[in-house]
Amino acid sequence: MSHLIFFATPAWSGDGAWGATGFGLWSTPENWVGGIIADGIDHTANFNMSSAQPDLVVSLDGPRTIGHLFFEESWRSDGNRTIDGNGKTANVLTIEATSSPPSIDLGRMGPEGVLEIRATVSGASGLHINNAGWAGTVLLGGANTFSGGTTVHAGTLRIDSDAALGAAAGGISFSDSGSALQAGADNIRVAATRTIHIGRDSDDNPLSLAIDSAGHSLAVEGPIVGPGTLHKTGAGVLELLGTNTYAGDTFIDKGVLAIRGDDALGNPAGAIQVDISGTLRADADFTLGASRTIKVSTDAAYDVPAVLTIDTNGRALRIAGDIVPVDPGSPGGTVVKSGIGTLTLAGANNCGGDILVEAGNLELAGSGSLTFVPTARGTSNKLTGPAAAVLGGTLVIDLTSADIADGNTWTLVDVADPTYNLTAITSNPPLAFARDASGAWSASSGSMAWTFTEADGVLALAVAPPAGYSAWVADHPGLPDTTPAADPDHDGMPNLLEYVLNGDPRASDPAIQPRHGDPDARSFVFTFKRRTTSAADTNQVFEYGTDLSFGQTINVTAPTGPGVSIGTDVAGQQAVTITIPKDGVDADRLFGRLKVTQP
Repeated sequence: MSHLIFFATPAWSGDGAWGATGFGLWSTPENWVGGIIADGIDHTANFNMSSAQPDLVVSLDGPRTIGHLFFEESWRSDGNRTIDGNGKTANVLTIEATSSPPSIDLGRMGPEGVLEIRATVSGASGLHINNAGWAGTVLLGGANTFSGGTTVHAGTLRIDSDAALGAAAGGISFSDSGSALQAGADNIRVAATRTIHIGRDSDDNPLSLAIDSAGHSLAVEGPIVGPGTLHKTGAGVLELLGTNTYAGDTFIDKGVLAIRGDDALGNPAGAIQVDISGTLRADADFTLGASRTIKVSTDAAYDVPAVLTIDTNGRALRIAGDIVPVDPGSPGGTVVKSGIGTLTLAGANNCGGDILVEAGNLELAGSGSLTFVPTARGTSNKLTGPAAAVLGGTLVIDLTSADIADGNTWTLVDVADPTYNLTAITSNPPLAFARDASGAWSASSGSMAWTFTEADGVLALAVAPPAGYSAWVADHPGLPDTTPAADPDHDGMPNLLEYVLNGDPRASDPAIQPRHGDPDARSFVFTFKRRTTSAADTNQVFEYGTDLSFGQTINVTAPTGPGVSIGTDVAGQQAVTITIPKDGVDADRLFGRLKVTQP
């Protein structure tokens, strides 16, 4: 009798390549190319997916150990990949390696692609998350027990809880560009025992780390350290509760950044910057240091001013540093003071846009200043809103772009309940503003008189009509050069002299020049007619002598001695006669000229 003996095909293990689509058990050989199940320390499970394949779910039906998870996407893929414990907490995924750090490599997973690890992850050598630069996401969703911390080499690490980060002492290190930490659930508190390190990229440049609250509430209790910068992104709230030392700036790109002290923002000289919109919330009474500048931008893509909301949240927040545009000379943005409590501005505040006081109180400290930039009639940034403001310190009014026209006004302050204790009002160009008992601050320059009135917060401009030389120039439009020394008609008489002699600077007219009068035996006589008003804004001197060096002078503007006769005003002109006795001149001839200057 013969017997047939059947042997089951053994399930090989080691490095393995997943070959199934859709849902599959890790332990099923048919789900792996060649029946080789990926298993064991230092071995790799390779999930070679394409963008055309459906979402993948791989379930553990028992504990599993692997060294590396590698998603070798054939091209950028935005699909979801899930590894779960099949509903059982005992189905633990141990990721461990000895020859290289245990890792999860996202390959070319695209920015919308997500790998969810819902099974409990264990291991003793930490966890490294790698990405080929396409910014995929790894979600750690279990109550994980691995130790050694988490290192993110690009891409996004999403967590559902602090427990997802493994042992309590395990920190998070970010060591390449495009790195982010994202909240995957509400009310997450990253424990104080964990350190977040913002490192450098492969070119040794400091990283920019995004912490995305993603519509949730995420609190970081431990320290954030390293040479990089911090970007708060996404809707929701990020609370920084630790004492942080990261070296770079802090960016609020969306949502709320809540802090309890200046030391939450790392380097004391690091700036706070808002490029689109975001909220800085005070969760305690404290002062932002004088070396910390707040920068408000204008959205370059849409040319829309950024909006920084400062929520005092029932607290007293003092900002000792400056609030300025991101780039000097750029439009800047708007600052909104929200929430009950008091915001005190103690630095130079020139955000470029409005400051809106929605609630609570705003105070300008004695050391602080507010800058206003009036432009077209009625157009200026302003301090506005339905709440109260107490204004000490200095108002700075930049007049360099103001529309200069008589009667122009600009509202600078229109909060509901202003109180003024101003130290000064200064301006550019510099003017000497002085306050009267009624609270009106006034300054003048030439024909312009500026007045800021505390009662209504309005800056007003009065411009006197042209007079004297300026009026004469205005009566002769089209002059190529209106300066006093110019001679546009090339007749040898500069504009200022033609003004005094009531000439036309556009056409030569020798008849207006001083002439010899009728001489007599005893005197030389010179005569001319001058504009009556010219005596108020010019110095007029008659120079004479026996040669062209002249040498003798007679004051004609307002003569006090003999020798000059000024006639009465006739149609805006006066006849001037200059008489010089011959017995005082050692010659039979005399040279004379009228010289005119401005005071």
